[in-house]
Amino acid sequence: MATLSRIVELCLLLPSLCHIAVAVSQGDLANYKIASFSYEDPHSNPNAKFNHFTIDQESGDVYVGAVNRLFRLNSSFDHEKNITTYNNTDRPDRDSNYNKILIIYPPLGLITCDSENNGQCQLRNLIDLSVIMSTVYPVTSIAEKASVATIGPGRNQKDYLYVGATFDQSDRRNIPLISRRRLKYGSGFLAASSEYDIVFGRRYLADTIINYIKVFSFRGFTYFVSFHLASKLSRVCQDGANLDSYTEITLQCSGSDGSVTAWCKQLTLDQQDLI
Repeated sequence: MATLSRIVELCLLLPSLCHIAVAVSQGDLANYKIASFSYEDPHSNPNAKFNHFTIDQESGDVYVGAVNRLFRLNSSFDHEKNITTYNNTDRPDRDSNYNKILIIYPPLGLITCDSENNGQCQLRNLIDLSVIMSTVYPVTSIAEKASVATIGPGRNQKDYLYVGATFDQSDRRNIPLISRRRLKYGSGFLAASSEYDIVFGRRYLADTIINYIKVFSFRGFTYFVSFHLASKLSRVCQDGANLDSYTEITLQCSGSDGSVTAWCKQLTLDQQDLI
């Protein structure tokens, strides 16, 4: 029988109604108890939906990044705090600020990145969600283009934020496709060295749109899953002085009927292998 320690499920019920449900238990899945939290967008924005969630392993609090809004729930899914992340209050019913990255780094706080403000990121207080500091340079893609991020070790035995950003020719800002960024309090927050910490700056893009769908750390490497004309699994060595170790392979699945599928839709990581 399948067992899990925690399941979190996010869904959108109606364009104007966001709904999130979590099941927390030990044992068989049939014994899970569902708690729920709903939030109705006061401006009836048709794009209102949840983008990401993360859980504080120490407090059990659940953080939810949504279009134009950020939430903090307790471990029982009671609403504790929510703030708006949209700066232009004149058109909240039409304009949308998408949450692109939502990740907790205990030594500093909650890291959020969004599609507004040229894809800049913020370090936030874990309790009241207030902004402690913001990045100077853009980090993520804009609009609904996907960005992925994870925290992992890097050069000089320090922790870094690894980011994969999807963008195309309409996105004219200087954002690398893959970067590792310093988790440093102060003026260097989420900075990336062009010499050591980026792979494929904008000059490499040409007419290619590389869509990043997942990132994870595994046995000394950071892996990125993406697709363009085919799905690819790429990786960089975490303890290298720079990211010149970048390599990639094409992913394909062959069916018994001879068909070939080149699109990666799901990737699972267990203790030993990638599935």
